[in-house]
Amino acid sequence: MLTGTFVIESIFNIPGLGKYFVISIKDLDYTMISGTVVFYGALLILCTLVVDLLYGFIDPRVKLEE
Repeated sequence: MLTGTFVIESIFNIPGLGKYFVISIKDLDYTMISGTVVFYGALLILCTLVVDLLYGFIDPRVKLEE
Protein backbone atom coordinates (compact mmCIF):
# COMPACT_ATOMS: atom_id res chain seq x y z
CA MET A 1 0.00 0.00 0.00
CA LEU A 2 2.82 2.40 0.76
CA THR A 3 4.61 1.79 -2.51
CA GLY A 4 1.42 2.42 -4.46
CA THR A 5 1.66 6.06 -3.46
CA PHE A 6 4.53 6.50 -5.90
CA VAL A 7 2.29 5.67 -8.84
CA ILE A 8 -0.82 7.50 -7.58
CA GLU A 9 1.06 10.70 -6.77
CA SER A 10 2.76 10.68 -10.16
CA ILE A 11 -0.39 10.00 -12.17
CA PHE A 12 -2.68 12.47 -10.38
CA ASN A 13 0.04 15.11 -9.83
CA ILE A 14 -0.37 15.08 -6.05
CA PRO A 15 2.56 16.69 -4.21
CA GLY A 16 4.09 14.18 -1.87
CA LEU A 17 7.12 12.07 -1.12
CA GLY A 18 6.27 9.53 -3.83
CA LYS A 19 6.24 12.20 -6.53
CA TYR A 20 9.61 13.53 -5.39
CA PHE A 21 10.96 9.98 -5.36
CA VAL A 22 9.99 9.47 -9.00
CA ILE A 23 11.51 12.83 -9.95
CA SER A 24 14.73 11.94 -8.14
CA ILE A 25 14.94 8.68 -10.10
CA LYS A 26 14.61 10.61 -13.36
CA ASP A 27 17.28 13.09 -12.23
CA LEU A 28 19.56 10.37 -10.76
CA ASP A 29 19.59 12.02 -7.32
CA TYR A 30 21.02 9.10 -5.38
CA THR A 31 20.85 10.83 -2.00
CA MET A 32 17.10 11.41 -2.29
CA ILE A 33 16.54 7.88 -3.60
CA SER A 34 18.40 6.23 -0.73
CA GLY A 35 16.81 8.51 1.86
CA THR A 36 13.31 7.77 0.59
CA VAL A 37 13.94 4.02 0.51
CA VAL A 38 15.26 4.07 4.08
CA PHE A 39 12.33 6.22 5.25
CA TYR A 40 9.69 3.99 3.65
CA GLY A 41 11.47 0.88 4.94
CA ALA A 42 11.54 2.22 8.49
CA LEU A 43 7.91 3.30 8.22
CA LEU A 44 6.90 -0.16 7.02
CA ILE A 45 8.78 -1.86 9.87
CA LEU A 46 7.26 0.52 12.43
CA CYS A 47 3.72 -0.04 11.12
CA THR A 48 4.22 -3.80 11.18
CA LEU A 49 5.48 -3.65 14.77
CA VAL A 50 2.54 -1.52 15.90
CA VAL A 51 0.04 -3.87 14.25
CA ASP A 52 1.68 -6.92 15.83
CA LEU A 53 1.60 -5.33 19.28
CA LEU A 54 -1.99 -4.15 18.94
CA TYR A 55 -3.11 -7.55 17.69
CA GLY A 56 -2.16 -9.05 21.05
CA PHE A 57 -4.31 -6.51 22.89
CA ILE A 58 -7.28 -6.82 20.54
CA ASP A 59 -7.43 -10.62 20.45
CA PRO A 60 -6.74 -12.14 23.91
CA ARG A 61 -6.32 -15.63 22.39
CA VAL A 62 -2.97 -14.53 20.95
CA LYS A 63 -0.23 -15.15 23.50
CA LEU A 64 3.53 -14.94 23.40
CA GLU A 65 5.06 -18.42 23.52
CA GLU A 66 8.06 -18.86 25.77
